[in-house]
Amino acid sequence: MAAIVVFEPGVDWTAGGGVFEWTLEYLIRHVTDAAAAERLREIVDNNLGSLWLDDFDDEARQEILDALSTGLVEEAEQDLPETDHKKPTLENLQELAALAQSAT
Repeated sequence: MAAIVVFEPGVDWTAGGGVFEWTLEYLIRHVTDAAAAERLREIVDNNLGSLWLDDFDDEARQEILDALSTGLVEEAEQDLPETDHKKPTLENLQELAALAQSAT
């Protein structure tokens, strides 16, 4: 199942469901805004498959963007298993980090 992170209309990132879920679990560990973490958990628990950053207030949105643009790829390098899919997954996460960086 494909999943999507929407930064704004026309600017989004897509990934397989497992990579999307890993990314949201990463965000849950790194955001301090309780309401944002709860919303992220709801998306994961209900397999909703989409994260719209405009659904968050400015402060939470910025915290999510900061978490995506700093540390995401490094943590994935450490956390993801060594498989044939690791390199393309890391490249996909690098695209997400770059989108987040340009949105900050």
